[in-house]
Amino acid sequence: MSNVLAALLTMGSAGVHPGPRVSLCSDLSPSCSAWSHEGECNGENADVVMRECPASCGLCTPGCYDASIDCHAWAEGGECTVNRDFMLKECPVSCGVCSVPCKDRTPQCRQWREEGRCERQPDFVLRVCPDSCGVCSHACHDKRTDCSWWAKEGHCTENPSFMTRECPLSCGVCDGDSLCEDKNKTQCQIWGEWECSNNSQAVARDCMATCKTCTKLCVDKDASCRQWMIDGECEENKQGTQQLCPQSCGLCRDIDANVPFGYGAESNNGKEEL
Repeated sequence: MSNVLAALLTMGSAGVHPGPRVSLCSDLSPSCSAWSHEGECNGENADVVMRECPASCGLCTPGCYDASIDCHAWAEGGECTVNRDFMLKECPVSCGVCSVPCKDRTPQCRQWREEGRCERQPDFVLRVCPDSCGVCSHACHDKRTDCSWWAKEGHCTENPSFMTRECPLSCGVCDGDSLCEDKNKTQCQIWGEWECSNNSQAVARDCMATCKTCTKLCVDKDASCRQWMIDGECEENKQGTQQLCPQSCGLCRDIDANVPFGYGAESNNGKEEL
């Protein structure tokens, strides 16, 4: 048994995630329900399929949150790969299985950004002001764990208003490479939210911003982020890497855990007060 497994088994309730369990856990491919039915979650392609299909592979139950305060450290040590089956279930935020909704926690964030605090005090301010500090990204993401199954059953065409809003990825409204913006801002403003709701199949793809197709999430912005994290870049080049790779560098975990307001302020050694 690895040290990670032994630690969790003896941890009891002391390290259980204290924050609001609101992370989004949904499939990243419309093929997930079929792959799950065919046993691919446990097959030779399980490493890829489990990451692409956390909902269909059962990683979202009972919720999508890190079960231990040590999850990020274990992820830095490569345990998401070495102990894949266990880590993807117990540490889904740190292993990048689920995505954390992202927003500022105080109205002061815009002022702090203008004062340069995102750069001067990243350990604290990036966690409290992820939106203002550029940590957040608009991403194409299903909002329900059953989306790939519903899409397979034909609900994208039977109930388009609901499905394009809740399951844009599974219904093909957007994909991982989509820019979450209106293609024609003037026309989208004319159509407005009424057309988004009542003529969603025709409008949602062209008016992603107006129709709120995408979700503001704390996610990595580069495919190399996980390797950079293992290589120690999150600490060596903290300012740039944490904004580019917030999930791999642990910011998303702290945002999800609702880190106490004031965490990290002591890192300034009394030189500057918030």
